[in-house]
Amino acid sequence: MLAPNPQNLSNPTYSLNPGGFSNSNGAFAVTPNSTLSYSLYTSGQNTASVMETTSVVITVSVLSQPQAVPSVTQSNCTSTLSIVKLNLSFTPASPLPAYTISWTPIPANVSFPQQTSVTAVSPGPYNAIITAAGGCSASVNFTITPQPEPAFFTINAPSLGIVLNCFNPTLPITAAPSTNSYTWTSSTSAPLTGSIINVSSQNIGIWTVNMGNASGCTASQTFAISQNTSTPTSTLSTNLMNITCSQTITPTLSVVVTPSLNVSHYFYAPTTGIFIANSYTAIYAPGGTGTFTHCAIDNSSGCSTCKTFTVASTSSLPTYSLSSPQSFTLGCGTKSVAMINIINGATNPVGGQISYTLLAPGSSTVIAPGNLSGVNTYTAVFPGTWTAIVKDNTSGCITKTNISIISNTNPPDISVVVPSQILNCNTTSVTLKATSDSPNATYSWVPGFVASNSININAYPSSITQSLINNYTVTVTDIYNNCKSYSVIPMYQNIYPPKAKINTNGTLAINCVSPTVVLYNNSSTGIPLNTPFTTNSLIVGYLWEGPSPQIPLQVSSTYTAGTPGVYTLTAKDLNNGCTSQTVTTITDNRFYPDVSSTPGAFLLPCPGIVTIFPTVNGPLTGVTYSWTSPANATTSASNGPNLTTNTPGIYTIAVTNVTSGCVSTVTIAVYACVGIDKNNEKNKNIRIFPNPNNGEFTIITEDVQNNSFIEIYNSIGTLVHKQAIHANKTLLNRRELSSGIYVICVVENNTVIYTSKYVKE
Repeated sequence: MLAPNPQNLSNPTYSLNPGGFSNSNGAFAVTPNSTLSYSLYTSGQNTASVMETTSVVITVSVLSQPQAVPSVTQSNCTSTLSIVKLNLSFTPASPLPAYTISWTPIPANVSFPQQTSVTAVSPGPYNAIITAAGGCSASVNFTITPQPEPAFFTINAPSLGIVLNCFNPTLPITAAPSTNSYTWTSSTSAPLTGSIINVSSQNIGIWTVNMGNASGCTASQTFAISQNTSTPTSTLSTNLMNITCSQTITPTLSVVVTPSLNVSHYFYAPTTGIFIANSYTAIYAPGGTGTFTHCAIDNSSGCSTCKTFTVASTSSLPTYSLSSPQSFTLGCGTKSVAMINIINGATNPVGGQISYTLLAPGSSTVIAPGNLSGVNTYTAVFPGTWTAIVKDNTSGCITKTNISIISNTNPPDISVVVPSQILNCNTTSVTLKATSDSPNATYSWVPGFVASNSININAYPSSITQSLINNYTVTVTDIYNNCKSYSVIPMYQNIYPPKAKINTNGTLAINCVSPTVVLYNNSSTGIPLNTPFTTNSLIVGYLWEGPSPQIPLQVSSTYTAGTPGVYTLTAKDLNNGCTSQTVTTITDNRFYPDVSSTPGAFLLPCPGIVTIFPTVNGPLTGVTYSWTSPANATTSASNGPNLTTNTPGIYTIAVTNVTSGCVSTVTIAVYACVGIDKNNEKNKNIRIFPNPNNGEFTIITEDVQNNSFIEIYNSIGTLVHKQAIHANKTLLNRRELSSGIYVICVVENNTVIYTSKYVKE
């Protein structure tokens, strides 16, 4: 603050109380803890070389300064929520001021301007500005880290455990994703590490796999490894058979297997080709000579018992072998046809002509006379027992083989993880991921022709009225049998912006009678009724902004406009997170009288009166006046342009424009000016000591009449003590007075004959 020198006193000195500070430039810096009034004193010589003192009282208001410390709880493997709490305090702490919090960006779950705790905050950097009433503010920054990848993994071990058997004497166990670290432990085996381990009969027991990912999250799973290697028993009706050339009556072999359930018979002919029977007893009719093999297979374990038997003939039967690129198996699509080739056909002895045929299941087994076909390649289009026949065209002898064509048309299983089927302004993209238990599966998506098990789906902000993004079809193909599975996922987008609208109380202008206009959020949803999207949530006033010095306000249904200019409302539809903006203009209908302080200073003699007045520019008609004076002042009428007063201090005049109701106020300072217009010789015999003092001091008043008085005035010209003079030496005790600068006057015959300044410490 700066002390005034309204009289242009020469060689001035300045002082400030409370504090007892003094200097020669009049500039003082103060740091009060609460609102406090200060007295500024200016002392110097006037144009008559008489010491004079002026004073003024200035009140320093201390506004509340906020402090904020953010407390951030990041999401982790067990909690998906990020929580932010702003721990607020204010100086001074009492009374608690009003405040608002502005966020950049605004967290989705902020619902009112004073909210200090927010949950489910999205990842990213944030700034929060806390502004207290009066304008003091504090700014804090914090960052929300992305949620750690969950401690989730899968292993290809069924819930009932892994069973090693003759099908799978060793098995790889795979944990996914492979980027994590894994430790496999068992009480019966040494620990293993890695995302893939191979287990065998050496690893029977209970296993636990522990996983840790890059985020420090952990998880574990337990599974069992057991073994089933029991073999079935079989009994063949004979080990040696004889067949004839014509085979009009074909001898048969019978086989009995224990156990009787879930067992299969496999007969392997020398020509290649397998005949399969799934029964307790199997009957097999060999159609050629050589060594045949029978295997009884336990379908639950894959364990088998194999025995051979011999078929002989006194005739010369032709020989051949069979092949199939599809392994005598039917699949789907291009693999729904199995090719059967009869190759290396020859007569015995070698050199004769042979012919071929292939009988479909259910065909007659009677071979027509004459030669068969010269074609040795056939196709099978349905499963069952097919019979390949080769004929020696010269001898008429035939050899035949029963072949089991099996069907493998089971499509792969399929499931699709869909995080959200509806995209909106909060979630603008998702990844669809297809999975299958088939280890031989391939994936493809349309539209887009993405050859992957996953596809990214994005909203189309350029097409806000398009609800259906597309129907996405994923195809899973088993590369072994070419069978396919399909899944269709319709994906939608709800990015309709709200209809932002501002309502007022009927006016779009501020004036002196109504200095503010309340703006209301009257926005509505932009989501059409004929869509599958919900519309039962609020459309909030997400952000209000106005011209400076308007402070932006977040998440409020109203906004008080007190400054002319353009105001912007950002509305947010909580149904889909989308926003839109609208603006309105507030005009200024305030017309204030042009009033200013009169140049120069108004000085009050000691004692005396002074007339004060403002400077009014423009018309003087159509205005009224109202003065506010210090409590102890004696003044003229307070409703005129001029005011006469006998008391120093701060005066305020309010000038009102009757037409507009606008009021202009001006403060006018009246300074206490003490001194005498001319020195009296008696002054030489008047003196004060000590000076400065603690309130006790002596004044010598020689040659002063006994009916005179001593008067003491404070810094704003208020009389604080008066007493009569009864002797040449008067002792004064004014310890009760506050520290500061005081003026003492000696009055004789109603005339001030002496003035001086003293300092009470």
